[in-house]
Amino acid sequence: DFVGITVRQYLFTSIGGDAARLHFSNQYGTTPLTIASVRVGFPDGAGNIIQGSDVGATFGGNASITIPAGGTVMSDPVHIAVPAQGYLAVSTYFAGSVPVNDVTAHVFSSQDNQFGSGDQTAAPVMSNPTWFEEYFFLTGVDVQSTDAIGAVAAIGASFTDGFESPPDANRRWSNVVAARLATQGLKVGVLNQ
Repeated sequence: DFVGITVRQYLFTSIGGDAARLHFSNQYGTTPLTIASVRVGFPDGAGNIIQGSDVGATFGGNASITIPAGGTVMSDPVHIAVPAQGYLAVSTYFAGSVPVNDVTAHVFSSQDNQFGSGDQTAAPVMSNPTWFEEYFFLTGVDVQSTDAIGAVAAIGASFTDGFESPPDANRRWSNVVAARLATQGLKVGVLNQ
């Protein structure tokens, strides 16, 4: 079960901007899901947060929120300089107990993430972390940019998901498209759905 843990998940962006909104889902949950704290920062490449880079996320102005069974939420804009073709680290503390069968997850991510006991959202280095390759409850990030010209959505099966893409390499075909658009000077978000 998920009992009083912090989950730190790494999201690779397509475009940069001046704010981000986070999407969380309890779509497959049968009980309410309480998010007690969320912080967004920049990772240092070794699974740690660069000291002082993280900021708190809110939901309707509140630091915590309870998502009903089957529900989804989106955070308020988190004002942080989102990098293009770079990482954000999202640290989320789940204060209550979530039965393992109620976890809304993306079980194939090609991305190493980590979790640890207690509220470690503000800790640059997680204490005794466990590493995993899934995404839990965090289902997306919207990058807000005034000069973006649009977005494209990648929809498909395991090939679109990144099947056989090495972990942490960001070599899914959607990543390649995003990089190609960037080299052509086109600020277009690529949304891997």
